[in-house]
Amino acid sequence: MRIDGSQLAPLPPQEPSGTESKNRGVAEARPSIKDEVVQRLPDSGSVNVVVEMQPGNVLVYKFIDGASGQLIQQIPSEQILKLSEAIEAVQKSTKLK
Repeated sequence: MRIDGSQLAPLPPQEPSGTESKNRGVAEARPSIKDEVVQRLPDSGSVNVVVEMQPGNVLVYKFIDGASGQLIQQIPSEQILKLSEAIEAVQKSTKLK
């Protein structure tokens, strides 16, 4: 899931009490914020999910387009897997010294 920005959810509208508030115009000027999650899938309609167990008990999820066989997304990405392997190699080499 991806969340962009750091805005707070808007407060629910309050019914005015018998007295008018000085800040009433401020509450009305707030823009309404709507969160929307959009998940777009390929037009083919079929997506295959492959789950692989990598060394070190790392689960890798691969989303593959059913029509073309192309990789759509991999979680964690290949770059993160390589970075993790490099960190493990450095940690092992420092333990041997």
